[in-house]
Amino acid sequence: MWPSARRCLKRLTSIVLAAGCLPGFLNWKATPVWSQEIVRHPVLAGTWYPAEARDLRSTIEGYLQQARLHEIVPFDADLLGIVAPHAGLMYSGPVAAYAYRMVQERPVDAVVVLAPSHRVAFTGVSVFRNGPFATPLGQVPLHTELIESILNKCPDVHDYPPAHTTEHAVEIQLPFLQVVLPVFRLVPLVFGHPSWDTCERLAQTLRDLSTSFRFLVVASTDLSHYHTDEEARRIDARVLERLRHMEAREIWQELRSGVCEACGAAPLLTLLLYAQKMGAKEVSLLRYATSADVTGEKSRVVGYAAAAVWHDAAQQAQSPVQNLSTPSPPPRFGRKKKPC
Repeated sequence: MWPSARRCLKRLTSIVLAAGCLPGFLNWKATPVWSQEIVRHPVLAGTWYPAEARDLRSTIEGYLQQARLHEIVPFDADLLGIVAPHAGLMYSGPVAAYAYRMVQERPVDAVVVLAPSHRVAFTGVSVFRNGPFATPLGQVPLHTELIESILNKCPDVHDYPPAHTTEHAVEIQLPFLQVVLPVFRLVPLVFGHPSWDTCERLAQTLRDLSTSFRFLVVASTDLSHYHTDEEARRIDARVLERLRHMEAREIWQELRSGVCEACGAAPLLTLLLYAQKMGAKEVSLLRYATSADVTGEKSRVVGYAAAAVWHDAAQQAQSPVQNLSTPSPPPRFGRKKKPC
């Protein structure tokens, strides 16, 4: 080999070693750019929840330890899904912990997170399939087989990445899932403009795929927004009573007419419709609170609830929701001045 060629090869090898990629360089094959995964990085870390992994895990484990379920349902019941809020961790985390306590030690292959879009307007439902979701606790891989099956079966679901770029309603659920389910794969579904038919078709798709995949459904939603604490409890009591009896059509009608409020209406209804198709009859309400329970400020609050949906829930023990009052209808629906 000529000396000049030898020097060039030596220099190139030094560069590759510095980059830490010599094994890959020696076995290099051209990879199309479009086939590479794109990591969805966290947008809430350091604001809505701790950015340090140790602090985040410690906070969530503390909330889980404080969530006392009092043997509401037997462990061997078939958990189909949960309802969990999606506000900042310090506000809704203590409530969400009740739902995620139900998930502990119940391994599943996938978690289907249903969430509303707070910032991007679009039609139908968007699934992110470009790559894993990252949090301070690590990366959450996608369940690509289930995602492709949903895309093939449900005409309302499509791949629209902008819906996921800054959406918090999926991301805020992931650290809880990473703590209670060390191994799982994600199916993130974000709803644009909701419709009853969209919820119905997606619910049927999930029912059809339940024979081939073992998954848990998470409906990400907060309840009433920016009422007084007293009024919020009355409003939310109404939707929670409907939820307990799985009255999906009535919830939809009352949300549209302004009798009750839930920013994640479509995820909530899709979970209920899916559970009905699976044979469930009732929902176990695990916890209710408002932001006033954390801040003490009662003039403008947000309502949060945790619930679990079980197969053959009519045979399960009943449990009243804490702090529920007799409901009365509010004057408006879906009024938002800031993200929930």
